[in-house]
Amino acid sequence: MAHRALHQDLSGLYAQALIGAGLTAALSLSLLFTPLPWRVIRGVGLTAGYSWLVTSMLLVGRGEVDAGTVLIGSLVVATFAFIWLPPRAAVPLAAAGYAALWAPVLGPPNVPALLAIAVVTTQLWYLSTHGRAVQKERIRNELLSQMAFTDPLTGLLNRRSMLERLQQLMEDARLRPEGTALVLLDIDHFKRINDQLGHHRGDEVLVAVAGCLSRHEQVQAAARWGGEEFLVVCGAPTRHAAVATAEQLVAQVRGLILPGFPPVTVSGGLATFQEAADLTDLLELADTRMYLAKHQGRNRLVSREDGPVHLSS
Repeated sequence: MAHRALHQDLSGLYAQALIGAGLTAALSLSLLFTPLPWRVIRGVGLTAGYSWLVTSMLLVGRGEVDAGTVLIGSLVVATFAFIWLPPRAAVPLAAAGYAALWAPVLGPPNVPALLAIAVVTTQLWYLSTHGRAVQKERIRNELLSQMAFTDPLTGLLNRRSMLERLQQLMEDARLRPEGTALVLLDIDHFKRINDQLGHHRGDEVLVAVAGCLSRHEQVQAAARWGGEEFLVVCGAPTRHAAVATAEQLVAQVRGLILPGFPPVTVSGGLATFQEAADLTDLLELADTRMYLAKHQGRNRLVSREDGPVHLSS
């Protein structure tokens, strides 16, 4: 009998606990198995917070819970509001939750507790606003850094950042294997693609070629060197292995299937770091061999001046 009376007296509290557990379980399962839009998640979270606040006030009036429960509900609402919403929307919601703490149903106001909640709510507002400002500045700095060091179309390194990378690699070349090499690649007949299909379609080819180059596991760095030229650093234990890697890159580009485009091929020139005294000489050597590949029929790699490295068809 005593247990039944206790259950009847606390029926509202049990109902609140069941509703809270049900909302939490439903939201968790939805997030796991059915990705919900962020606005839905925010709406459910704020609705749950306000439901907890309002039902807690009703339960305080019935004598089933202590008034401290309402304080917790107010903080939950303020936290969700300031984390998820813009300040203009969050402040009124948090203020409404704080105003509920003064409701007569809660009895005489607990001034120290109310002052503490006001301080905490103000801190939540400040931290959330400051945190958003810091996050925006961080994202802005990351975007500026990305714009400064990468090509906006292909996502590869740009010429400036690649030069900085090459300077460091040249300094370390003495300790690196002989196979570490520079490969300069140029898309064959790219002007024809732009003239016949348009520059926007030419951009599609550049992006596709960049993807081929960046995905190879032996590529240490890849850059859009300018126009339709790409510069790649290949790491390998021997010169022969570096040449094999460069051959694979040329073959992978040739194997691209781009609907609506003619076959895409590249001509490349390879030079190892040990073949040049400085970076300028290294780039000139790779450039010379790349143009030699052009003159010898394109769709090939030249790694020495005495003849091309032919790719198997």
